[in-house]
Amino acid sequence: MRTLRKFSLSRSSSHLRRLVEARWSAILSPTIVRALSSAPLSDYRVSIIDNLDNSVTKAVDRVRDLFGPKRSQNLEFHLGDLRNKDLEKLFSQTQFDALIHFAGLKAVGESVANSRCYFYNNLIGTINLYEVMAKYYCKKMVFSSSATVYGQPEKMPCVESFKLKAMNPYGRTMQVAVGRLLELNVYGHDYPTKDGNAVRDYIYAMDLADGHIAALRKLFTKRI
Repeated sequence: MRTLRKFSLSRSSSHLRRLVEARWSAILSPTIVRALSSAPLSDYRVSIIDNLDNSVTKAVDRVRDLFGPKRSQNLEFHLGDLRNKDLEKLFSQTQFDALIHFAGLKAVGESVANSRCYFYNNLIGTINLYEVMAKYYCKKMVFSSSATVYGQPEKMPCVESFKLKAMNPYGRTMQVAVGRLLELNVYGHDYPTKDGNAVRDYIYAMDLADGHIAALRKLFTKRI
């Protein structure tokens, strides 16, 4: 079957399996829903790897409830941490075809206060992931990045050809790979609004999920 939080895809008999590795987030759940319901990815098995630092297994249970007992058999959860190379055992047992990498800390303010933790978690964890993928010949990955790698761009929207100018430790940790998803962050307290507060743009979670799935599909079909 085929497997997705980190999403990883692996081939077992006539089916594919993807593995998803990452912290559970508002983006991950809808991405899994899309993967389990979108042809041809609905034939895949979705594997989630999470260390549960800031998430709970109830999120997995809710997705299973949504799809019912039969279809949710294609969804599996593994407790693990990229920094400890917990992927080694899983990759040694299953040949994954692709992966969606969501794992990482993501709060800008926290990254400034504890930059060492962010570099250790986001950078070392990602390097460990690359090494395990290379060892087990998993060559397809969608990396869920951030617009923070571009700092404050001169024009919007951001495109991947923009020069990297990360302004904080979180953004710098995300420069280790080319991002597929863009996110607008608004900083500061002084804005030309009635009360001076920022007006922040939010993205519909299912649109982000569709972007991940489109990128994943392109890896196999060469088109979006």
